Amino acid sequence: MSEPRVPLRLADPAEIAGQISFALRYDERGHLRPLAPGKALGEFTADRTAEAVLRMLERGGYVIMKAPRAA
Repeated sequence: MSEPRVPLRLADPAEIAGQISFALRYDERGHLRPLAPGKALGEFTADRTAEAVLRMLERGGYVIMKAPRAA
């Protein structure tokens, strides 16, 4: 039997940028990613980079969908 379809919604651009920014700053355990010994990528830099990535995705015609949170 096939799995039931999950209703998807268009992801909010601010939500996507926030997730990209978080991924640039933190690893999967929530620890800061070191940019260089003793240095971490700053929030400002991560936010600007995330916005640039988002703009490139939008210009490329990408659409990002999001599933609802699991209960």
